[in-house]
Amino acid sequence: MRAFMKIKPKLILADEPTASLDAKRATEVVEMIANEVKTQGLIGIMITHDRRYFHMLIINRIR
Repeated sequence: MRAFMKIKPKLILADEPTASLDAKRATEVVEMIANEVKTQGLIGIMITHDRRYFHMLIINRIR
């Protein structure tokens, strides 16, 4: 993720970024994505079936 951010994207599209991760690592990944979206003013789209992480990223939710 950090290497990817060096190219300065305007959009982060994360498709199931927490799949196959334990809870601690999944939280770290979502926090990292949320931090980049907020601090860099990016558009962030996360596709997930895991509702535990919605509150960390949600601004607009599509059902």
